[in-house]
Amino acid sequence: MKKLNSAKLAFIMFSAMTVACVSGSIGGTLAWYAYSTRANVSYSGTSVSETALLQIGICSDVPLTGMPASVSSVTYAGDTNYYYFSDPGRGLTYDVIAKYLSKKGFATNELQPTTSGSYVTGSTQDDFGLKQSPNELVHGNTTPALTRDYLTIPFVFRISTGNPDEYFDNKELWLSKAVARASTTSPTSEVYKAIRVFVDRDSRNYGSDFILNPSANAKGETRVGGVLNIARDDYYDYDSNGEILYGEYDSSALGLRSNSIYSGADVLDDVNGVGKNEASTFVAKHNPNAKYYTNLSSAANDALFGHAEYEAISSIAPIRDSYDNLTNSDPLNPSSVCMTRADDHHLARVNVTVYLEGWDFSVVDKEIAHSFDLGLTFEMSRL
Repeated sequence: MKKLNSAKLAFIMFSAMTVACVSGSIGGTLAWYAYSTRANVSYSGTSVSETALLQIGICSDVPLTGMPASVSSVTYAGDTNYYYFSDPGRGLTYDVIAKYLSKKGFATNELQPTTSGSYVTGSTQDDFGLKQSPNELVHGNTTPALTRDYLTIPFVFRISTGNPDEYFDNKELWLSKAVARASTTSPTSEVYKAIRVFVDRDSRNYGSDFILNPSANAKGETRVGGVLNIARDDYYDYDSNGEILYGEYDSSALGLRSNSIYSGADVLDDVNGVGKNEASTFVAKHNPNAKYYTNLSSAANDALFGHAEYEAISSIAPIRDSYDNLTNSDPLNPSSVCMTRADDHHLARVNVTVYLEGWDFSVVDKEIAHSFDLGLTFEMSRL
């Protein structure tokens, strides 16, 4: 499988950074289809000075076995967790990550499209929870997603001073770059647009959590409700009341449904505002036996549905001066994702959840057997 070349992301000469890469292909079909992925996480770092080096690791609440010689196991007095760090300058390989994901029951070779449901940037971690795709029995975004449907990696970082067991404190790390793209093995794929990354910042840090859309040029939102063709019969799903609204919406949205059954031409109608006249889960025809909806994407109608807000790299990236010093664009609302702390074993922590947002319009039939790449760069300021 094609993996992002970390060298293409290592664009700052005098900063320490780590690059996490996820690549995958799609296979199988379920309600919203199933996407296979191989999660490769590698480290690419340079010394920010002669005595400083950034290390990447995993914090696990269960012991992991079979670690390679390049990974050291660390425990701390009074802390029941297990920490696994790559050697300075060495990679945290897929095998290491997979051991943790497998032990915890997370996805290791398949991502099932899920949804965050409604989410407001800045909400606490407790306000974020992935849900399964709606189906013909469960119409809302209500059923918790299975752990195997997505992956969460509890990253930890430490910055060595160059002296044994001495590390820098109060140093911030930013998620400074994210790249989501079609793999070269599937150049026409658009499923990468559905990739979302939930960044769960350490509650002891002064920042809030957020969803990142790596392929977005600017912050925005995804509507998490609408009409669907889950039955895959060319028509929007309907029951005795008419076409079904799935996902999250205000009860007044039901009033948008017509008072009479459909009597128009047997043609596709882009009710959800996909922008393509191409049959899919989101674009279908109206059944002549059902009352129907039109134009749910108008400003007034769209406001009646739930939305998941997301950030883009452009909205969270740090300010960089000519000396490669990094600072937050808003000191009162910092975008750094973690900070090394003296009262936490000199560690910085951030949990990263990678999932596919099923309400993204790119999650459609034609993407089956396509693939994608994801690259994330964590970076610290020059010391």
